[in-house]
Amino acid sequence: MRTLALLPFLCSALAAQGLGENTLATDPRGSLAGCADRLEALKPKDGKYLAEAGRFQLLAGNVRKGEDLLRFAEMMDPKDREVARLVGLAYLKAGRRKEALAAYDKVLVKDGGSRKGLAYAGMDLAEAGLVKEAERYMDAYALLENGDWDIFVAFGAAHLKGGARTRAASWFQRAIVIKPSEEKVYLGIGRAMAEHRGR
Repeated sequence: MRTLALLPFLCSALAAQGLGENTLATDPRGSLAGCADRLEALKPKDGKYLAEAGRFQLLAGNVRKGEDLLRFAEMMDPKDREVARLVGLAYLKAGRRKEALAAYDKVLVKDGGSRKGLAYAGMDLAEAGLVKEAERYMDAYALLENGDWDIFVAFGAAHLKGGARTRAASWFQRAIVIKPSEEKVYLGIGRAMAEHRGR
């Protein structure tokens, strides 16, 4: 009951920050900037959140603010692969390939955070159609985690999304070899192929 009483105040506070219902419905750039501002205010010392806020600011057209947030993110967590990957993703989604690839290169040399940062970097690049670059990260991950069939299925799906059917087939086959009796392998491959069958 108390939450319902606070709802009008919360709504007006969000509207004041550019996240009112009208803005969310009609102004994607303003909404992205508003979300970035809220993330920065709520998690000012978490590199992953700052990197995402930086991406949102770049996509909202606030280039300088976005770049600053991405630099801060890297300073917050200088060893974290996932932070480096999120910085790369921010530049990739903003169409800044050179900066994206430089940021992704850092994922390969970082030693903190989950190894899956390597896998996700490969998927980001594969979905963008950067096959050769994607394979560097996928191969690096496969050397460390050579039995991770579900990630290999995800690699194949990412390649399908990026239009590289041959590379997708290779990763799907690796997953099948690892777990030939696992129904989730075929479910994952089937779902990926059903979603991207015309591409």
